[in-house]
Amino acid sequence: MKYDTMNEYTMAKYFESLCNSFYIAYTQGKRLEEQREELEKNYPDKELEIVEKLIELSKISSSNELKEKYAEQKFSQEQLEKRKEKLKMQKEACEDGDREIQYQLNFWLGKIWNTVKNIKQLLYRMKNENLSIIITSEEEIVALIAVFRSESQAMDKFANIINTKEESLKSFPTSELCQAFLRAYQLKNKEEMEQVIEKYF
Repeated sequence: MKYDTMNEYTMAKYFESLCNSFYIAYTQGKRLEEQREELEKNYPDKELEIVEKLIELSKISSSNELKEKYAEQKFSQEQLEKRKEKLKMQKEACEDGDREIQYQLNFWLGKIWNTVKNIKQLLYRMKNENLSIIITSEEEIVALIAVFRSESQAMDKFANIINTKEESLKSFPTSELCQAFLRAYQLKNKEEMEQVIEKYF
């Protein structure tokens, strides 16, 4: 990989560093979102609501024969009360977990979008100085996808920021995500780029 000037090399290294920082924050955010989804699967709200209704039903002062006609009794009121307490504790634990996840998520989201802002500033500076960047990793592509997602005119503004000369593309990552991004970028196809962003970010 060859840069024409020391300034271009220095900015490329800074770009690489920013993208690595972004990717760390991005993967932490993804991990927390997956944890939240797992937590939501264990959230007992609906079951708790049903148990509370069954408890109310069991308190109705009418004959057991009438109750059994409309609701098959499988649990005693005592069993339902115990289940209710267990579900309430589970609900509280889920809510505590959700609050902790949200706290951490806010931290990493702040890091993500602050880094995106810094990457954009660097790209604008490079554009003004007629410099380009040689892409060497998927982390850099994921960061660029975030930039393109946050900047509506990114395709126009950064049309020549990536060095797409044959020699430079030898180091371009070959994953499906990276190749899809490169194709949309080289074609200057905004719709295709939007599809890439939608699919991979």
